[in-house]
Amino acid sequence: MSKGPSLLRLTNKKRILRFLREHSVSSRQDIAKALKLSKNTVSLIVEQLIREGKVREMGLDETSHVGRPRIKLSIVPESMTAVGVWVKKREAQYQVIDYSSRAMEKGCVEIDGEDPEKCLEQLQQLSLHLQSKYETLLGIGIGIPGLVDPYQGIVHYSSHLGWEQVPVKARLQGALRVPVRVLNNVKAASLFHFHLGKKRNSSLFYLRMDEGVGGSFIDQNGIFFGSSWTAGEIGHLSVEDHGPLCRCGKKGCLETLVSVPAIVRKLEEDLRQPLNIRRADELRTFVAETADASMAKVLRETGHYLGQVIPSIIHFFDPERIIIDTPLDQVQEFRQAVLESASRRTLKHSFDQVKIGFLFDPHSAVAGAAQAIIFQYESHPGKDETQVKNQGS
Repeated sequence: MSKGPSLLRLTNKKRILRFLREHSVSSRQDIAKALKLSKNTVSLIVEQLIREGKVREMGLDETSHVGRPRIKLSIVPESMTAVGVWVKKREAQYQVIDYSSRAMEKGCVEIDGEDPEKCLEQLQQLSLHLQSKYETLLGIGIGIPGLVDPYQGIVHYSSHLGWEQVPVKARLQGALRVPVRVLNNVKAASLFHFHLGKKRNSSLFYLRMDEGVGGSFIDQNGIFFGSSWTAGEIGHLSVEDHGPLCRCGKKGCLETLVSVPAIVRKLEEDLRQPLNIRRADELRTFVAETADASMAKVLRETGHYLGQVIPSIIHFFDPERIIIDTPLDQVQEFRQAVLESASRRTLKHSFDQVKIGFLFDPHSAVAGAAQAIIFQYESHPGKDETQVKNQGS
């Protein structure tokens, strides 16, 4: 078969896999109609996928009407797997998902995230272990806080980890037979929330408050990275001229005022006691179990600062939804302060159109990094999993 028809067939194969992944159960006839392919083309590709163990028949569709009975088809989820890894200062969370995004394995390993050389060695060992354990692996996605070139897989700068110009993809890819994808952890999390459930948002701005503060704009065309990969980096917007010094060298960055470490520091000052809180879930638990007027004041102030950047998001990106992923998602004082501060600074019509929601999902970054591998596999028709195994690229 010549390269042209072969590439077209592989493209259609990926389209069919994606359609079945998104629709759970379908039929050859419905796939042909939805993708505007001939019934013969769909039948040939489906038969190939059945032989490969990626698709299975599930019996007749009793709800089908006139014509030949339709045979129900579905993905064999465990036939293709992906790994996501989220790199933090002291640990790396990882998750293995099947092709339907169901978690097959979750874990956490200690790493030295502030030493790039040592960290890459530790990530390589983790990746090699998971590669040997899952023969159906499509690739490994790595989420890292900082300015990341998602195509070259280079971390240009991470104020959180103290990294500069670290070629993560090149270092890991050389030791692995499966593809590696590297992207900012907040952008990975936005992928997860955009594709969550059956209905996608037409556009979404995802904002995360954790060890740092970041954002990501995503729509049907994918994540908007910008020309220097900095699109959505709201954590380094200055909201207080005489505020604390940020790790980036500027003063008053949003991250210095509303990140988890910043909130904990302010609570310690107001409550006049040390708090052994390092993680977002620990802060969430502490706030839920503690009632104090000083704490309520700190949380309102935090919401006020965050609300100052919401107008820029609305006016610049005009998203259908804004999701704020924060350990303060259940705190009424914080939520109200965000909305009041934002509404005062936003055009009324624009503010009324956007839907702003609060949630807390500590695992979306690692799940999104794994999903990024599946989306990459489906969007690169020039390679299938057999080529990956043979070429290691």
